[in-house]
Parts: sequence; C-alpha cells; structure tokens
Amino acid sequence: MHLLFKEIKESDKNIAINSLINDSTPKPSFFFLIILSVLMATLGLILNNVSIIIASMLIAPILSPILAIALGISVSDNDTIKKSLITLGKAILYAIGISTITTIVFWKAIKLGDVLNPEIISRTQPNIIYFIIAIVAGLTTTFSRMKPELNETLPGTAIAIALVPPLSTIGIGIATLNIHIISGALSMFVLNILGIILASLVIFSLMNIRSKKKTVIRAKANSEEDFEKIKEDFEIDQLEKQIKQEKITYNMQLSIDSFNKIKSKKKTIEIILKNKKLQKLKRNDIIIFSKKVDPNNKIIVKIVNIIEYDNFIDLLKNTNIKDLGYEDNYNKEKILKSLYEIYTEDQEKENKILAIYIKNLKINEKEKI
Repeated sequence: MHLLFKEIKESDKNIAINSLINDSTPKPSFFFLIILSVLMATLGLILNNVSIIIASMLIAPILSPILAIALGISVSDNDTIKKSLITLGKAILYAIGISTITTIVFWKAIKLGDVLNPEIISRTQPNIIYFIIAIVAGLTTTFSRMKPELNETLPGTAIAIALVPPLSTIGIGIATLNIHIISGALSMFVLNILGIILASLVIFSLMNIRSKKKTVIRAKANSEEDFEKIKEDFEIDQLEKQIKQEKITYNMQLSIDSFNKIKSKKKTIEIILKNKKLQKLKRNDIIIFSKKVDPNNKIIVKIVNIIEYDNFIDLLKNTNIKDLGYEDNYNKEKILKSLYEIYTEDQEKENKILAIYIKNLKINEKEKI
C-alpha cells in the first residue's frame, strides 16, 4: 500500500489539484453541462431508457465540486470548502429545477399517467450496497485523478457513482407531487455524496495532500483570476455595445505600461495631443483603450475633465505626477524626457496638449454615463 501511493509524483499531485479546482469553479460551461446532463437524464428516466441515462452520467461535471470539498477538508482550507459547497448547491438547484420543468413539459406529452417505471423507482431505494459502491467509486475516482495515465477510468466511475439520475428523479418527484420519490431519490443522492467524500478523504490522507495547501490556494487564485477575466471580457463587450449606441466614443491604443496602470487605477490622467481627430473631444465622452500587443484586451473609460496646455512643461507644473502613473522617484525632467521619447518637439509645437482625466467604467455604471 505504501509503494502504491509512493509512486505518485509530486508534479502529478500539483497538476491534479489545479485540474480539480479549475473543474469545480462555477464557470458558465460548468452549469451548461449540468443542464445538458440533467435534461438527458430526465428524459432517459421518463423513457425508461438505460442508454440515455448512462450518457447523461458521462457528461455531468457535478463530481468535481464534491471532490473539491474533500480536498478542502484534507488541507484544512475553509474557503475551498465554502466555495465548493456553494457551487454544489447551485448545481443541485439547477438540476432539480431543470428536471422538474422537463418532467412537466414531457410527462403529459408521452402520456405516462401516474405509472412510474423501473428506472425511476430504482433511484428511490437507497441501501448499504449503494453506499459501498459510492465508496469504491470514490476511491477509484480520487486515485485516478492523481495519476494522469489512469484518467481513462474516470468515465467508468462516473457511471458507477450515478449522481445525476437521483437529482433528476427528485425533479420528477416534485413535478408529479410524489413525496416518496422525492425523499427516496434525495436519500440516494446524499448517500452517494457521503460515500464519495469519505473515500476521497482516505485517498487524500494516504497521499499526504495536507502538505499541498499552498498549491490548493495558488490553484484557487489562478482559477478565480481566469473566471474574473471571462466575466470582465463579457462586461466590457456588453458595455462597449451599449455606449456605442448612445455616446460618442474614441478608440485608442496604449503601451502595455500605460494600459496596466489605467486598468489598476494607478493612472487617472492620460496625456494626449489634440490633433484633428480629437478636436471635438469633451467631458463625458467615452474612450475605449486597447493594449497594443493585445487589441482584444480593452478598458472603457469616461472623460471626467479635460485641461488644455500649450506644452508639456506647463502640464507637468500643474499636474500631480502620481495621477499620470509615475512613481515618486520620477522628477519632472525625467518625465519630460520620457514624453519626448513618444512625441517629437515639432508635434508638441503643432498641437495643444490635453490632460484627460478619466474614470474606469463597469457594466453596472452604464446608466450613469
């Protein structure tokens, strides 16, 4: 037994932890697969079709947050436990809701009346054998997640554990107002979860996962960062569409440094030459900044004030350099030198210099612009 767990590489553990945390993050794709799997399972149960029910188990991602709960317990990370429980709770609500609606829509269409078929009834009769099966499947799943070469066993354990059909059966029970179906299926689901968590705790303990708490925290931070990036990109796209219909907008590219400083709100003033294209630039207009190396990475800002200067020296005399995104160790001579690396002295003489005071916008600020 010692050799069995000793051969698992630390790098494999790290990869498995990152994968597990990522798979249990409540991304739109996670809930989309939950909806599809529950829809398929519910229809399979209504039709008494085993093949369809098995197919639904293969696409369901609901096992990941359950394993993540066990992982959080193993490394004593309350935040992982809490977030995984929330994800699992949302998945359960989605599943039961979709199953209930599906049953209401299709039950009468197929004209099944009050007859419950064997596949539905079998999901309402929990016993010790099902609990043992959940433990064995949980041991297999957790061990397989830690060894990449054993990943092909995961579909088999997903079928053995069968988490989605009991949830779908609960929805069928609600739709048909059958308390015995609801209570039996709920007991089956809870029994499976307890078996999986118990088995996972044993495997994580034997693998000394407790020492991987920092890896779990890093994986969680990376996953949350990726999720926030998805949300942010979506909000930017939505806001961009909305304001283009209602406001005058300007598109400008920025260097990586300027872009990052505006995004992090370390820079609230952008220096721009007032060329022909920007003659009508005014307060409350919108600027969409994009990063030069990555044009799809955007920030949407609102102009809160504009001050016009004859030259860079006048601007620097009347502006706080921190608002321009410069550190304390920058003096005005050094800043002036950096500006002349971007603009020529001829450009400075030919155009007015604009200090654009900006405010970063979010999707929920649309009504305020």
